Amino acid sequence: MGQSEILIAGGGFSGLLCAKELASKNFPVKVIEEHNEIGYPNKCSGVVSLKTIETLNIPVSKNIVENQFSKIIFYPPSGKRVAVSFKTKNIFVLNRYNVDNYLAEEAIKNGAEISLLTKMISFSQNDTCVKIKLTGDQSLTSSYLIDARGVSSYVDKLGLYNGVQLYAFYKDFEADAIHVFFDKSFSPGFFAWLIPLNENLAKIGLASKQNTFEFTKIFLKKIGVKHFLKIYFSPIVVGGVRQNLVEGRILYVGDSAGQTKPTTGGGIYFGGIGALLLAKAIASKLSDPKICLADEYEKNWLSFFKNEVELMKFARKVYESMDNDKIERLFSIAKEVISTKDVLEIDYDLHLSSIIKLLGVKNTLKICKEIFGNVVTDHLKRFNNLIK
Repeated sequence: MGQSEILIAGGGFSGLLCAKELASKNFPVKVIEEHNEIGYPNKCSGVVSLKTIETLNIPVSKNIVENQFSKIIFYPPSGKRVAVSFKTKNIFVLNRYNVDNYLAEEAIKNGAEISLLTKMISFSQNDTCVKIKLTGDQSLTSSYLIDARGVSSYVDKLGLYNGVQLYAFYKDFEADAIHVFFDKSFSPGFFAWLIPLNENLAKIGLASKQNTFEFTKIFLKKIGVKHFLKIYFSPIVVGGVRQNLVEGRILYVGDSAGQTKPTTGGGIYFGGIGALLLAKAIASKLSDPKICLADEYEKNWLSFFKNEVELMKFARKVYESMDNDKIERLFSIAKEVISTKDVLEIDYDLHLSSIIKLLGVKNTLKICKEIFGNVVTDHLKRFNNLIK
């Protein structure tokens, strides 16, 4: 039976970032990944802010950053676009394959071990260690197990959407903007996207609860795309953070922990911060056994994101109940507000509370009352401590 101080199950973004950080502090780390290569299959849109890149220390190089954007263009069902412009090109799309491999290389340089084609089958824990069974009749013991396997170990299966993303050539859309489409006819409860990688090629996708590929065909026809090069299917986590991030010697991070935005399913920033906090907490625990991991990791992560996640979950519930008429009305009002401002200062990572602060609480409540009535408005008042 092999032994490792820290075992990380899952060689995706959060698991590798955590491995890189722990290995840099000279702690023995082993990463197991079920696929035959890091970064594949590439199912993430990879859209992040400059703040995310700087906070998570992701290098800004040509093989990492595929494009930069100065605006996001939203399309309601009518197609009457609403453009949100920023002062600078502070939104990026990353090559996730190269990002993950960069993290893996850095982790290995720092002393971590990575085993591919190795899957965790089961685990059990006691007061002193975690016992893990792997494929190939292998077994390991570890002081701590970090579950970074992604959606496969996320417990709230009702909090999932079926996502599809493909690579295709496009035309008639600006290459310096992210394009987001809202329409119940092809993405009920969610949205579709077109993210240019250059002037010809884009990541195109959507999510829905069912009939995802049929909806994709409808959307592709709408935007004039007849052929695609590659296509990937993957569940998207929007159900919010799991109840416990720490369960004895088992710790959860990234999509496994539900560290994603309930509005969009984006997890690089939320999961990346989780990985940094978790690595710091385990390092502290191994140096001082009196340290409480739940305090050092879980409480710290929740102090950053709990209010935003709850607000996003509420917004998702409201959006899922909207028909196309309400969506159209919402964007009509938004366009009136945006037209009064040259550029918008919005925190892409905490976008919902940022937008509400931009509009002001009174205007936000007024808009909600006009579209949804008093029920939604009364619920939104519960978040006054966040949006004031």
